[in-house]
Amino acid sequence: MTAQPAPKAAAGPLDREALRAVEDFLIHEADLLDERRFEDWAALFTDDGIYWVPAVPDQDNPFDTISIFYDDREGRDVRIRRLRHPKNLAEEPPTRTIHIVQNVQAEAGEGGEIEVRSRLLMLEYRNGVQRLYGARCRHRLRRRGGGFAIAHKRVDLLNCDGFLPMMSIPF
Repeated sequence: MTAQPAPKAAAGPLDREALRAVEDFLIHEADLLDERRFEDWAALFTDDGIYWVPAVPDQDNPFDTISIFYDDREGRDVRIRRLRHPKNLAEEPPTRTIHIVQNVQAEAGEGGEIEVRSRLLMLEYRNGVQRLYGARCRHRLRRRGGGFAIAHKRVDLLNCDGFLPMMSIPF
């Protein structure tokens, strides 16, 4: 895996129509995860796209400290195959989630990319236990066709350095 830099300083806010399109994209991403359409979720990423969930607050890179998740395309594919495997006991019964995306802010970035900041609440229900995760998210989006693709997604969990049970569903 090659390192993907964190989103860079942005060039200016988007207009309302463009911001709404970004919000719709993030809501669509959340719906795919809640509906367990993991292959469709993975298809939202660019070929070089990275999905990263740091394990410590303000972690500046994924290589000097272990991460909760750090997946390139191959890593996402392996994760999805594990989620789909019939003998995956961690997903028996399957985890159910609700992802709530809020406070979306987006700005035009370098090279035509869009820098997005949002807040995420994910409710997870597995084996009779409901958990709530809160996070700050950053997406770096590229335009693709009439929509967007994820070049980089970083999810900073509020409790990233606390006790976390085994997690299998992406944030």
